[in-house]
Amino acid sequence: MKQRSCQHVGTAATVAVLLLLATTLTHAIINGTLDGNLHPNVGVVISEVDGQKFSPCSGNLIAPTVFVGAAHCLEFIKLVGGTQVWVSFASHVDADVNFIEVSNLDTSTLIPGTLHPNPAFDAHGPDPNDVAVITFETPVVGITPAVLPTPGLLDELGQQNGLKDQLFTVVGYGVNQRIVGEGQPTPVRDLNRLFATSGLNALGQALLRLSMNTQKAMAARMPATLAAASFLANRTQLSQLSD
Repeated sequence: MKQRSCQHVGTAATVAVLLLLATTLTHAIINGTLDGNLHPNVGVVISEVDGQKFSPCSGNLIAPTVFVGAAHCLEFIKLVGGTQVWVSFASHVDADVNFIEVSNLDTSTLIPGTLHPNPAFDAHGPDPNDVAVITFETPVVGITPAVLPTPGLLDELGQQNGLKDQLFTVVGYGVNQRIVGEGQPTPVRDLNRLFATSGLNALGQALLRLSMNTQKAMAARMPATLAAASFLANRTQLSQLSD
């Protein structure tokens, strides 16, 4: 049985976790519902370059001082010269949003963190190790971290045919709709935490592919700027942090 494990860096190096990650452009939740306080451990990442703040992705609190996100997102922050990184766990962050750029941002809920890009990340590898962490100097209080699955959980469920009808709850911030007209669809984005339910499409070597069949009220996702956490439905157990 193949194990699907992810490598953590920095202070999260000893955390044993199965996180299945995608490597393409990040996506957003279409056909989603306002999350409110259903998944308070899902937060949105804010960074800054030359005084311009931007919001490239979401992620999950997995320990009081450890926030996990997609490595390709944190690598992007490093490449563009992000000088500071914060995380907000508010269900709605008040700001004017122009795709990933944010202005007039309410900073009252921002928690400063330290970026830890993953040196093992390889966007073109069969297992891209697309996971990295942000750490907090002061523990986050009042929020219960996501429960991490045991290594090999999805393999075991798959062998028992337990994934056939399994639903997954996708949670994140970002694009919530698209306007279709002339030219390319125009994404509409804000900093509301959304959730939606998806069924299983396929379980790959390092990627859990979820259904985007909106005719069955599943979550549709489109290229945008969000890393969304996926939970096993009716549980608080994290199964994937996807693009």
